[in-house]
Amino acid sequence: MVKSLTPQEATSEALDTLDYHVKYGPWHYATNVQRFIVPIEPKFHKILFPEADQQGQLRELGTLLPAGNSIQKAYLSRGGNRQIKPGDILCFYRSHDRRRLTVVGIAESTLVSKSHEAISDYVGKRSVYSPDQIRDMTEDGNREVLAILFRQSRILRSGPTDAQLREAQVWQAPTQSIMKVPPEGNVWLEANIDKKDL
Repeated sequence: MVKSLTPQEATSEALDTLDYHVKYGPWHYATNVQRFIVPIEPKFHKILFPEADQQGQLRELGTLLPAGNSIQKAYLSRGGNRQIKPGDILCFYRSHDRRRLTVVGIAESTLVSKSHEAISDYVGKRSVYSPDQIRDMTEDGNREVLAILFRQSRILRSGPTDAQLREAQVWQAPTQSIMKVPPEGNVWLEANIDKKDL
């Protein structure tokens, strides 16, 4: 069976947005969806997206973790954002050092829970966090944690910087939690990211 890599006319309207990405991805995804900026610290970025790390240290050492091996991955956050739907576009922002968008992913599903067991079972080996770290995130069942299962779509070799995102009104300042992109920013990202690196 050969996978079609070229979307047919009007296919994005006919297919569910996630199904569209599964059928034609990872290079193509539906554009009639919402985008979210997802901040990620460098130490976790290197594990989850080793191929996006310019230094390639993990790859050179032969210590790639399961989270960084698969196109299907997981992201955890203490912020319980409940707006993300299957097929929505996740724009990962590497904070602290590069301060730019580096990776595009497509949301598969989400879970918000205070149970570290439920979250660990949900993400499996797709997360950069160990079961003990997930327990700490939930503060032993006292705090909700958002788990997002997603498919990695592409690496942005020269993704928009913080300054460019401000100028384009994608945001006013770097976010420390998942942020829904406003309409004007959504249009700009579609024009400046969606056609890159194809």
